[in-house]
Amino acid sequence: MKPGREIRATSPNPRRDLFRQQGVLADTLTWQLVAAAAADRPRATAICDGETRLDYAEYWARSLRLVGSMQALGLGPGQSVVYQVPNWWESLVVHQAVAAAGGVSVPVPTTFARRELLTVLEQVRPVMIIVADHFRGVDLRTQMQDVAVELGLEVPLVVVRPAAPGSESDLAALLGPDVECGCPVPRAPDDICAVIYTSGSTSVPKGVLHTHEALVHEVRSRVAPFSLNRDDSVFMPSSLAHIAGLSYGVHLPALLGIPVVLQEVWDPPAAAELIERHGCTVMNGVTVMLAGLVDAYERRQSDSTLRVFACGGAPIGTELVRRATERLGAHVTRAYGCSEFPTLTWSTPGTDLHRVTSTEGRLVDHTCARVVDSTGSPVETGAVGELEAFGPERCVGYLDATLNAELFTDDGWVRTGDLASLDADNYLTIRGRKKDIIVRAGENISAAEIEAILRERDEVLDVAVLAVPDPVVGERACAVLQVPPGAEVTVATVARWMAESGLSKRKWPEVVHCLHDLPRTSSGKVAKTALLDVVLQGQEI
Repeated sequence: MKPGREIRATSPNPRRDLFRQQGVLADTLTWQLVAAAAADRPRATAICDGETRLDYAEYWARSLRLVGSMQALGLGPGQSVVYQVPNWWESLVVHQAVAAAGGVSVPVPTTFARRELLTVLEQVRPVMIIVADHFRGVDLRTQMQDVAVELGLEVPLVVVRPAAPGSESDLAALLGPDVECGCPVPRAPDDICAVIYTSGSTSVPKGVLHTHEALVHEVRSRVAPFSLNRDDSVFMPSSLAHIAGLSYGVHLPALLGIPVVLQEVWDPPAAAELIERHGCTVMNGVTVMLAGLVDAYERRQSDSTLRVFACGGAPIGTELVRRATERLGAHVTRAYGCSEFPTLTWSTPGTDLHRVTSTEGRLVDHTCARVVDSTGSPVETGAVGELEAFGPERCVGYLDATLNAELFTDDGWVRTGDLASLDADNYLTIRGRKKDIIVRAGENISAAEIEAILRERDEVLDVAVLAVPDPVVGERACAVLQVPPGAEVTVATVARWMAESGLSKRKWPEVVHCLHDLPRTSSGKVAKTALLDVVLQGQEI
């Protein structure tokens, strides 16, 4: 396979010129955020990774030395570097160096194995691969090498934190103090900065194309609504290979010249310790992280230095928000977005509790949303339909351009695939996935509606409602509940809860399973496809 594919937008934003005229999109490139911070605050802490501390001067210096090494190894404008690195400082340096060298970053989650890697390398055709040696018992280096050989891809493979340091393929050798710095390569703001791969829970991973200007806009839009300033610091346990991790963990700290504290593996007690040790004030994470953090602080019997927890990826219950607000002393806010459209709505500090827990927040400035029926016509305010979105941070297509027809409408709006409603104040409520329904005796039943009711019960930590086949009515609702050890929830128990909620009996789950954990995608969402396979195979869960 020939390496060196030049990566370009496959579906440019049709309103880009208008956004630029309005001053919404700027000329700044992502790597220039770090360069500016290094010039303005050279000794300010940039990255905390275990015992490693980098200030902005050293952060930028290492990035420039890696630029020189990458250019010597053949990285050219528009070409890509695939890297599979945990939440280590090297991940940030690699990303900034690739961008400054004029290339395209392709971060890969450490959970990606042979199947996903085959898709990534075959589509991207990188000129260089950077991979951690081992992580969490997995030989990532050998796994990546085997896939490259299988595809006939002959490119430099650089190893991060190898078991035997000192070789020419050791990343440390490419950014050491004796390496000559490279020169940043001029690029246009609408050139591709990164390819973000979806977690692939329902299909093969899709490579989402994002430009410099869109990703810079994404983080700039957060500053005023969340009152962010140079006294803040970010705690980042979410994967830097996902769009939220890249935004909150890489670009946002650089924009403000503030520290990011990394955690390589999510562990609530350790997270609380890191947050307090470094005085972290801002965190982005999924609902399960918020629940774990609240439990950890309840055991510590202490408040947190956090003032904002931006929560996304899954619904959040009222009781959890109350507990988090009381114990952490932080504003818990909701955010809704996806790899293709990073942030569509959010609730900001001060949003009332009901809207934080019952909606996904309000439309972000300069962002538009519409809810349409099966014919593509807008529905009335408050009615349910498929959610479509448009704005300056819209992706510019999939790397595989054949997938764009399904993602975009004829006028360039993003089809989210979610069923939703918008109220008169532009607060968004997700009602379920377009395909996440149970068709029982010809009637459509929303899984999300049932899940929202069950999630409010103290005995339920999390829930997934699945459609299981039935020879008589077509499909039945199966509720798979995550419960604490020792708890027991039966069909009769669930029926009682449903009756108390006032939900129509035809929507009640007829099958119930309980377990102590739910399988999840690398982005923290419940992996319903994998869970359904287990249920249908009759395995112990």
